[in-house]
Amino acid sequence: MASIAGFVVGLLGDWAAPRRIFTPLMGTGLIIGLAVYAARPLEVHVPVLNPMGAARIGAAGK
Repeated sequence: MASIAGFVVGLLGDWAAPRRIFTPLMGTGLIIGLAVYAARPLEVHVPVLNPMGAARIGAAGK
């Protein structure tokens, strides 16, 4: 968030230094965000066994 604010300050003030500093930071943040978003389907979901739920199903006869 700070990189976006620094970039905007550089644009509004028409200063080159903040844009040179915060543009690569903003790009790096975007790349990291896209990588994390793309890696979400790769998560492995392990079902959690619930012994009390199994006992209730067996007791009810279902």
